[in-house]
Amino acid sequence: MRKLLLTVGLSMLLSIPVFASGIQDNYCENALGAIVFDYKDVRDLLEITDAGESKSAEAFRTIKSTLREKFELDIDNDLRNVGCFVVPDVQGLGFVGFATGKYNSETKVQLLCEAFKSALKKELKTEKVPFAGSSLNSLTTDGFRIVFKDAETLFFGSEETIQKVLKGEIKFGKAPDYIEEIFANSSSFIQLSGNLLALLSSVPNMPAEVARLASNCKSFHAYKKGESIVIGLNYSEKSMAENSESALVKFKSDVIQQSKNICNQAKEELKNVTVKDFFVKANTYYVASKQIDNLEAFSITRENSTLMISLPYNPVMMTAGGIGVITAMAIPNFVKARESSREKACFSNQRVLLGAVEMYNLDNPVMMETLDVDQLIKKRYLFKAPVLPTPECAYRSEGDLTKDGKIVCPKHGAYVDR
Repeated sequence: MRKLLLTVGLSMLLSIPVFASGIQDNYCENALGAIVFDYKDVRDLLEITDAGESKSAEAFRTIKSTLREKFELDIDNDLRNVGCFVVPDVQGLGFVGFATGKYNSETKVQLLCEAFKSALKKELKTEKVPFAGSSLNSLTTDGFRIVFKDAETLFFGSEETIQKVLKGEIKFGKAPDYIEEIFANSSSFIQLSGNLLALLSSVPNMPAEVARLASNCKSFHAYKKGESIVIGLNYSEKSMAENSESALVKFKSDVIQQSKNICNQAKEELKNVTVKDFFVKANTYYVASKQIDNLEAFSITRENSTLMISLPYNPVMMTAGGIGVITAMAIPNFVKARESSREKACFSNQRVLLGAVEMYNLDNPVMMETLDVDQLIKKRYLFKAPVLPTPECAYRSEGDLTKDGKIVCPKHGAYVDR
């Protein structure tokens, strides 16, 4: 039973078709970006089907039937959207996850609660939380919270971020017109604002030309349309769109030519190939020819400062792209948070050292005017030397510590100056 609930829980976190009463009416007004997937695309990705006579198809039919009969959940019709909004945060970026569906029965709420408990392997607390003059069902555990905003929409994320939702600091309303246009084409898409693109352009080791193009891009979106993925890049200047178009056209031409050369060479080598080399040569030939097919289906068009790119749809590629975007967004946030943590540890060390010096000066007739860590340890005012947060950290005193002197670090400075 737990395996069944886990399957349901993961499906609800990876599910979505979009309905007008779904995320379009609960779009985050503070969003710097959004990543949305739809239920059918996720099923394609996971190769989940109930058609045919395979054992997996039979198992999925049984799971769906059980959910419908026992728990009032019709996953083909009740599950709609899943994804996340990227929002501003004290540390840089925060994330508000969402899922839309039909959650209006206590049975479904309880089922979802059990599914999350199974997936997270922790107990969840069920409680009511205030929101806009009403109270909402909520599940919480260890800094993670799920809130049922209404009968069709739930949000989830860190306790700190969801509290901002509940207090109205992160607002939701009807999706803007350009998002509605994306929804008109597809219910699976990625959308990034210019502010977020500027942040991404500062990711360490980002090629200079890519960073320059990203920083000048007003918005980015990608969505599935038929059997293609459409990518839109709206630049702040027409010249940037022209430069990007030229670079992509040249890249496409160069790679196709390189792949054709590889194909021609591999084809000739296969004529006299040995058993030992056959699989390597055959694989090289096939991969290069597949790359030609993909690139020849890759189209680039431009209208003023907007660049449109179309390429064949691949569910794995679309999902990997979404994961890649999330990872890229997390990198600057992680780097910033790590450096902030190291700075706090450095300042904590300075406070400990200054406190030890003050105790020393209260107890000894000859007071310590300059920092002497060895003497503090010898006299037992310190148990041991502080652990340095970074190799660049070192501690010395400036001025007279019996008066208004301070302890400083060459990397982080002095905490008393902050």
